[in-house]
Amino acid sequence: MMTTNEGLAPESPSWVETEMWNWSRYCWDGAWPHPLPTMSCASIERNYRPPPAIDSQEERRPKQIVNYPHALIVEGVYNSLPLVEQQIVQFEYPRRYEFDEFNYRGELIRNVRLRNGCRRLGIKQVYYQVALGNALSLIAKAFPQKRRRA
Repeated sequence: MMTTNEGLAPESPSWVETEMWNWSRYCWDGAWPHPLPTMSCASIERNYRPPPAIDSQEERRPKQIVNYPHALIVEGVYNSLPLVEQQIVQFEYPRRYEFDEFNYRGELIRNVRLRNGCRRLGIKQVYYQVALGNALSLIAKAFPQKRRRA
């Protein structure tokens, strides 16, 4: 899991970022929304099946666990947000890698998500940052048990 405090509002506690990444895993968890990839040839050899990889079980990374009760709390807050703010939260968390850009050395270019999101939504960068901070503060308020500990 890659965590950065790039989009995190300064007044938000660090556990909010963890809850957002948990919610992001929750969003991507489940059945594929598209057909599975083709496992056979489209030629006359259509019955050919590739041999299973011997060490594919060893190389697989363990699936990260989703805390469903916490993800559902975040989902409730997300559903209460206006559509533009929902899209901003999507740009920063579940769909983050669609908007990231990298330079020729493979380093992440900063603020590209912010610029692309603002351009796509037709909003100012200030509103983007304020809306993201507002969403994170609402999520922090939705977890009263964690606010007491912090």
